[in-house]
Amino acid sequence: MHKKKSNKDKTQSQEILASEDKATPDDVSIPEDSADYEPIEHEESNPLAPEGPEELEVDAKFDEGASGIIFLSSIPPYMGLSKLRTYFGNFGKIGRIYAQPESISDYKKRVKLGGNKKLKFLHGWIEFHDKKIAKQVALQLNTKPVGHKKRQNFWREDLWNIMYLPKFKWRHLVEYWSRNKRERKEKLQHLLAQEKKKNYHYIDQLEAEKQHEHIAEKRRKKGLRVDEEYVDQDRSAKKKASESSGNENVPVGLLDAIVL
Repeated sequence: MHKKKSNKDKTQSQEILASEDKATPDDVSIPEDSADYEPIEHEESNPLAPEGPEELEVDAKFDEGASGIIFLSSIPPYMGLSKLRTYFGNFGKIGRIYAQPESISDYKKRVKLGGNKKLKFLHGWIEFHDKKIAKQVALQLNTKPVGHKKRQNFWREDLWNIMYLPKFKWRHLVEYWSRNKRERKEKLQHLLAQEKKKNYHYIDQLEAEKQHEHIAEKRRKKGLRVDEEYVDQDRSAKKKASESSGNENVPVGLLDAIVL
């Protein structure tokens, strides 16, 4: 019984490896399915790719319970979404694919240094309709060469880094993406609030220094002492007098409204 199962696995492995030979491009100089990347200033990620996995549609007849997802921790340079779908589509029916593009800043830096203007993806997720096929693909292709070892092959030195995600469904990816996006937004708002607070503090410091110099200059003209202690006392007295006069002119109800 055990021997029969082993022969079956061996047959499946041979079929997958044979499919890999068909799927791997033999004659590639620059991947033709990667469009030129024209970035826009106000987006941090590539506008040519969907904003997140929630943007992708799914077939109405698709059974998510039977599906399986593999994670590509790295994607061969300039391999686009259509090439990924063609490559892995040889092993089984593909559902949804999402690949994370490089950031605008990384793209600009790379192009400025003379790099290729083609689109690059960092990592991605591929959904198979059959979880058994997804698991087998990850098992057979992980650490295997992407392309044939021919001189003209663009990916001849690249290796697949693939992991099967057990019990992981596309909705989990959508939830993760939404949560991560929300956390990034909250973090950005927190950083902006901190910077705003620092700016206000810096402005207050400048105003205090100007006031200090003004008081010191007035005392010098009057022939009075210009020690730090006397200047600070004079400034504190004026501040208290200003606050006292301001409170007398403003009704308490209005102050409460301002605080609220």
